[in-house]
Amino acid sequence: MSQVKGTTTLSQDVVNQIAGVAARRLEGVHALGKTSVLNRLRGDDRGKGVAAEVGEQEAALDIEMILEYGHPLKAVTEKLRETIAQDIKMMLDREVVELNIEVVGIHFPEVEVEETTRVK
Repeated sequence: MSQVKGTTTLSQDVVNQIAGVAARRLEGVHALGKTSVLNRLRGDDRGKGVAAEVGEQEAALDIEMILEYGHPLKAVTEKLRETIAQDIKMMLDREVVELNIEVVGIHFPEVEVEETTRVK
């Protein structure tokens, strides 16, 4: 069997999307990136909040994250780094050498307000 020669290149967007999908699976990560209505209207946001640099063997990422209220920051960010590094290694055969996380907000759960009426 002969081998066909050629090169394979990776777009930064591919790494951004994989990291974004991996991050959104984790409990404690509410969202990635700074949220706005405009961002949500733009469509595919799997790579939103992630900026990657990709080499032939390594990748480095910067992530903006909104933490879910009540989850410990250290545990969430450690799991985030571990999960993203594993997914990128498994899918793209790149070592994540650096993963910087900027917490840009906290998401507070909706406070349910009981409706009250003046008369019964």
